[in-house]
Amino acid sequence: MYGKCGLVDKARLVFVLSGPHKGVRRDVVMWTSLLNAYNRNGMFKDVIRVFEDMLVEKTKPDEVVFLVVLSACGKSGNVAKGLELFELMRKGFALVPGPEHYGCVVDMLCKAGELDSAWKFVRKEGKDGSRFGVSVWGAILSASRSCGNVEVGKIAASKALDLEPQNTGIYMELSNLYAGLGMWEEIVQLREVMEERGLKKDVGFKIDEILERNYRDGPILYWISGYIEGYSDASWCLEPDECKSTGGFIFTMGGAAVS
Repeated sequence: MYGKCGLVDKARLVFVLSGPHKGVRRDVVMWTSLLNAYNRNGMFKDVIRVFEDMLVEKTKPDEVVFLVVLSACGKSGNVAKGLELFELMRKGFALVPGPEHYGCVVDMLCKAGELDSAWKFVRKEGKDGSRFGVSVWGAILSASRSCGNVEVGKIAASKALDLEPQNTGIYMELSNLYAGLGMWEEIVQLREVMEERGLKKDVGFKIDEILERNYRDGPILYWISGYIEGYSDASWCLEPDECKSTGGFIFTMGGAAVS
């Protein structure tokens, strides 16, 4: 609760008062709560420090703990540490990474501008297709657009659409890739495919437009999905007032993100 409210010092105090005492160690749930508090509030170095303290106290981390620390590495751009922790998870604690863990690693590499490394990682780990969700292929596609790598981008888009054929955000991201390279014929073909499948580009709203609609129409809950700095393929159902802290980003209502 304190962590969600930004009161990290109080969250830390509760954690400290919880132990260890009388030979009783804090359990993994307590550690995870503190890790989440730091991660949620952008204190990524503290996430790594607390994780190391957890290991010193000989509390075994679980899959959720590794998801938090991998997320922190991705947000802070600490690629080397993130890859080290991913291997620690598999080899040090014999835990099986899920699609979310692979997504964190790929997103981390892509955000660091290491598309080649991300692609090699996907090809190496991708023998079992169930390991990767849409967020992985979306991150590859987004990074391909930034680098102008149409070959990798088309493969990533195809893989993502195999999983979610109705995901208009993937189509629009691929369209943006084509546009950046002046591939206008491909854009026309892509739009024709969307029309044939009955897909339409989601209507976008800026934060100030959302707040204006809230003022005019009364309290409304909005389902907002999209890419926000530090997150990938994230979705929230937020009160409009909560959207103020994300200012400057464009979201879509009830569909995939389109910037």
